[in-house]
Amino acid sequence: MSKRIKEWKGLREFEEERKTIIIPYLQREYRWEKPQVFEFLNDLKSIHDDYAESNKDYMPTLGIFYLKSRDSENKVYQIIDGQQRLTTLLILLLYMNKEHKIKIKADSKEYDDNLNDIFVHKNFKNKSKLVEGYRLISKWMEEEKYDSKMKNELFNFIENDLYFYEFICHSDKDAVDTFIRLNSRGMVLSFVDLLKSHLFQSRMDLNIEEDLIKKYIDDTLSLIKSSNGKINYKLIEGAYKYIIKSYISFDVKKNHKLQYKQIVKYIDNNKKTIKLYFFDEWVEYIKIYALLDNKKSKVLYKDSKEYHNFKQIYNAIKCINKDEYLPILLRAYLEYDVKRNISLKEYNLVISNLLRKFLEIEIEEFRKFLDGDKNKFNSDVLEYKNIFQFVHVNNKFNLAKISSKDFEESFKLKNKNQLLHNFEKLWEEHDLKESYKKRYESIKELFKYIK
Repeated sequence: MSKRIKEWKGLREFEEERKTIIIPYLQREYRWEKPQVFEFLNDLKSIHDDYAESNKDYMPTLGIFYLKSRDSENKVYQIIDGQQRLTTLLILLLYMNKEHKIKIKADSKEYDDNLNDIFVHKNFKNKSKLVEGYRLISKWMEEEKYDSKMKNELFNFIENDLYFYEFICHSDKDAVDTFIRLNSRGMVLSFVDLLKSHLFQSRMDLNIEEDLIKKYIDDTLSLIKSSNGKINYKLIEGAYKYIIKSYISFDVKKNHKLQYKQIVKYIDNNKKTIKLYFFDEWVEYIKIYALLDNKKSKVLYKDSKEYHNFKQIYNAIKCINKDEYLPILLRAYLEYDVKRNISLKEYNLVISNLLRKFLEIEIEEFRKFLDGDKNKFNSDVLEYKNIFQFVHVNNKFNLAKISSKDFEESFKLKNKNQLLHNFEKLWEEHDLKESYKKRYESIKELFKYIK
């Protein structure tokens, strides 16, 4: 096995051996903001000043860069860790108008275009984080009062004296393991980053081609971008919580790393079938979630009566703060309108049965709340958990069971008229139509979809 740790004195030596640096799909795009950029520049300035004052008797460095070779000549490398530092350094050289031989590319076409925009075409008009980083460097330079002489001295230090240490990863698994281990500190890895890292690491076991994983990542990220092009990570992590609750377990872990482990365990336990649904159903699930939950989303969906009805149901349930009801409802909608596993008649019956139970729980719990029994408000979690377990047979979502009389008998569902009577009586007894107007209107809206 070749030497894993190498050192290069100065950018001049490093760039002669590392002609092209590729940012792989498993990596985040450039995300540093002012605190990280300023800290990096302050560290670089301190290292430079200390080196000059010490009569150059030590080896200054910005840390280790973790790389993996992509070609037999070892001229093209993908970066595993250190991308944010290296990109900031290259933006700094761009700002100082200094030439270098390193080409930085990305597997993601969109991010590669952003990199070309700034490093090749010197286009600073877009709203990417790269351009923002350039402006932050400019601001820091102004605050530190760097003149041409100081900039040249700093560049000469980077080019000739700053040591570049690299750690070479020898396999894809080695690279992914290193990436996850190193990024568990510092800027916390998002749920998406962790999940796509596991997919790359496990693609051989899952019998999934790399291009399919890349397509999944691109498709997913395209669904959660806001109008300014920034990725809404909170939106997708919200969608994955719904996916966990709909596909895997009612009990969703609070910590995003534990949620990641829930999905990873599910993927690993279903290796034979994962390809069939992960890249189809889950992207569609995220697509529907993004469309329903993000008012500024540009996602387009079919203009159907069923979709508009479901959107009304979704908004009404959000309004009464009962998000725990939504994952199974979303899954039911997916089974009908996307997968076509059930007929429209069966779908309407599923929605009707679920809403009957949910409204029964809601009315009873709200009554307890109004009677002062606040400790028992939201105790409907246990009821919902029972529903989740009922509709999942051998870890499979069984809509046939929901739509059968078995569901109605198991949960002793009240009929629509009885439910409506209980609801109206509760609101009249406590004179709630004005003080809880939105809640009243939302519950009334849900009654429209009960048979």
